[in-house]
Amino acid sequence: MNKKEEYAKLVKKRKEYKFTEGLINPSQIEEGKYDKEEHLGPWSVWQGNLDAKIILIGQDWGDINYYIENKGYDTDNNPTNRNLVELFKLIGINVGYPSKPNHFAPVFFTNSILGIKKDGGMSGKIKSFWARESTQHFLVPLLKIISPSVIITPEFDS
Repeated sequence: MNKKEEYAKLVKKRKEYKFTEGLINPSQIEEGKYDKEEHLGPWSVWQGNLDAKIILIGQDWGDINYYIENKGYDTDNNPTNRNLVELFKLIGINVGYPSKPNHFAPVFFTNSILGIKKDGGMSGKIKSFWARESTQHFLVPLLKIISPSVIITPEFDS
């Protein structure tokens, strides 16, 4: 199986997955109408290069309200996204913006928690077992598929 086939299989698994209490699968929010892209998570729509040299692993997407309000996409004016654009520029990589991605950038963005929080907003508390669950079922297989040279990860407080 090649990378695209392995990734498609992983995306299908995520779309069918029943996340732990407190999280909901993007495929279940408003009958999946914002989860039509064939990506592991909403952030991977922006940067989802399967031949990436760098994988950036964020903490989580946010909550259902943020997901619905932005129709499953991230915004250019999100402070995290603006900072990422500038930080990647410092190492000579143009990632574009969520609304206008540079899909040739050698990077892949994902979150350690692929379920969407039911509430709490962007800075709502997370549970460490949410990260363990997504890591086991999705992140480890993704890393095997991409096999990046550099992995950038978050620090968890919970």
